[in-house]
Amino acid sequence: MAEDEWAELRGVVAARVLGRSPELTKDLAEHLTAVLDDDLTRDPEIQRLLMQLAHNTIVESMGAMPDLSPPPQARTLAAAIALGRLLATHGVPACTTDQVFHVAQAWWQDAVLREFGRAQPTASPMGMLAPVMNWQLRGFLGMADAAGQEHAAVMDTWRQQSSSSLSSRVSFVLADVEVASEAEDVLHYAMSGRHLGL
Repeated sequence: MAEDEWAELRGVVAARVLGRSPELTKDLAEHLTAVLDDDLTRDPEIQRLLMQLAHNTIVESMGAMPDLSPPPQARTLAAAIALGRLLATHGVPACTTDQVFHVAQAWWQDAVLREFGRAQPTASPMGMLAPVMNWQLRGFLGMADAAGQEHAAVMDTWRQQSSSSLSSRVSFVLADVEVASEAEDVLHYAMSGRHLGL
C-alpha cells in the first residue's frame, strides 16, 4: 500500500473509533478505574477526571491519527495534569499514577488494532502499524510525564509545608515527650509498640 492509502485506512479506522466513542470512553474509564483503590474510585471528582481523560484521549488522538500529526492534546493533557494533582493529594504513589497511563496506552493499542483488523482483514499492515504505534507511544509518554511532574510538584509542596512540623514532632517522639496522639495523626503511623527503628 502507498502512504496515501495507509492515510486513508487510518482515517477509516479513526472514524470507526470515533463512531463508538461513548461506548469506548466508558470501557477505557473502567480500565483506568481498576488501577485505583476502591475508596478512590468512589470519589466523584476522580471518576469525572477518569471519564474526561478517556474521552479526550479517544477524540484527540483519533482526530490526529490519519495524518499522524502531533495530537492536539490540550484537553487530554489538562485532564492528565488534573488527575496527577488529585491523585497526589489523595496520597496515591507516583507509580500508581504512572500505571494509569500504561493501562490507557495498552487499551488504546488493543482498541485501534482491532479496528484496523476489521477495516482491512486481508492486509499485512505491519509497515503501517509501526509508525502508528510509535506515534501513539510518544503521545502517552507526554501525558504520563505531564501527570508525573504535577504529581511530584504537589508532593514537593506538601513536603515543604509539612517538613518543619513533622521534624519537631519526630524530635518530641524521640525525646520521649508525650505527644503520641498528635504525632500519630500527623505521621499517619502508630507511635506505640515496637518499631522498625528499634
